[in-house]
This record gives sequence, structure tokens and C-alpha cells, in this order.
Amino acid sequence: MSARSRIPEILTQYDQALLKDWMDKQLSSPTMRADRIKEAELREQSQQFLQAVRHAVQQGPFEISSPPWEDVRALLDSISRSRALQGFLASC
Repeated sequence: MSARSRIPEILTQYDQALLKDWMDKQLSSPTMRADRIKEAELREQSQQFLQAVRHAVQQGPFEISSPPWEDVRALLDSISRSRALQGFLASC
């Protein structure tokens, strides 16, 4: 089994650990703005992103412009719009 084909398995097997570690890093980042985004919303968006990536790598090539990655791109677009409305800047 190739390393690439194991990515969906790894994302599934370590889903909660990946989410926990990623959340810990986001929450401890100096750019974290708890006054603009609640931890629950950040967790939900992070979990949705991990799920979308896992689904994309299960469906097709690891090519962000390919159709299986459409949901990932749409989610990132949605998160970007949401963050802009919350007052985040591109550098934050």
C-alpha cells in the first residue's frame, strides 16, 4: 500500500487527535482573536475542513483543482467570507 493511499485511513484513524492538536495550536497562536471567533465555531470549522479533506483524498487525485476538492474549496471560501465579516484581516 502506498503512502498516498493511506492518507484517508490516517485521517480517519487519527481524526480526533489531529483535531485536538490543530485546535491547541490555533488557540495558543498569538494571532488568535477570541473576541472575534468563539472556540466552538473555530472547532466546527476545523472539523468540517478535516472531514472535507478526508473525503476529497478518498475520492480522487491529490489535486486541489480537481472535482473531488470542490467541497474543500467551497468551505475555504465560506470560512474566508465569514472571517472577513468578523473583522479579520488577511494577515490575522
